[in-house]
Amino acid sequence: MKQEREIGNRFPANLQFLLCTTTAKARSELQKLDHSDLLKLAVEFNLGRGWDTVDPQFKKSLVQQILKDSFNILLRFRHETFTINEFIGCFRKELESFHGKKRVLGIDDRLLESCCHFIQPCGGSGVLVSSDIVLTCAHVVFHEDDNEHSKQVARIGRYKLLYFPDGGIAKAVCVASDETADVAFLRILDLYPESKELRPATLAKDDVKSKDPVMCIGNPFEFDLETGKSALEPIYFSPAIFHTSVGKIKRYEGDRLSVNEEGMGSIVHNAWTYWGHSGAPLYNLAGEVCGIHNSWDDSNGERRGIPVSSIRKVAQDAGLVL
Repeated sequence: MKQEREIGNRFPANLQFLLCTTTAKARSELQKLDHSDLLKLAVEFNLGRGWDTVDPQFKKSLVQQILKDSFNILLRFRHETFTINEFIGCFRKELESFHGKKRVLGIDDRLLESCCHFIQPCGGSGVLVSSDIVLTCAHVVFHEDDNEHSKQVARIGRYKLLYFPDGGIAKAVCVASDETADVAFLRILDLYPESKELRPATLAKDDVKSKDPVMCIGNPFEFDLETGKSALEPIYFSPAIFHTSVGKIKRYEGDRLSVNEEGMGSIVHNAWTYWGHSGAPLYNLAGEVCGIHNSWDDSNGERRGIPVSSIRKVAQDAGLVL
């Protein structure tokens, strides 16, 4: 039996600044908040580096940091989002050019509507797999900038902001995480607009096989580190968010459910991915989530993913019904 969604009836007052249309308006809304409310935002946005304990005299700097790590990223998402019809049209053309003019039953609006991006500096992707549960990689929930002084990775209980293709925004909390599998689940707590309909994707029942076609929808990061002269001089580029790519399973190392020592999953695929694609769903031709992208091997360029069997096991161990 599917779990019923229990989501707040009103977007929280301290997140109303996210609904503004300009940085100036968002800054004005943040400046109206009490210092204690700003400190709570610093915790919820995982600003780290002492921002959650900064003195009131540094309120202006705290407001600027919150804008930098949340609203400015959200603003970029809003400016670069395709309409659903444009997305589906581009996706079909790319799919047909790669696999030929085949009838693909699973290509519909739901593939896009179930996807989401993490509003955080390092990016990250996810997919809705239940009425209020989002699937992603464990390392997306925690990254080194979240709390650089922490020796232990604490993911469960960590809050994240999510962005959906129709402009919807959600606040979610991590409720399950398995570092060895690199799988995490978040539960949506608050949603804007309140009337937004959430359409979850379906998890595939079986794992992939070699040469299976796959489709990926993810969020490429904004730095082109592959062609920059150095990491200190990156070349900026503006990839479309909710980027679509198609490919095949090159091989599946099905004898293991955990990632290897380098953090790479047991699926090897060649759908194009980039920094920020971690947690992005891999769909089969029926439109089912057959895995999620999690890493790539910089020694040979292989893209890696987590199989659906690992995803289901983490969910089962956490008592989640998907």
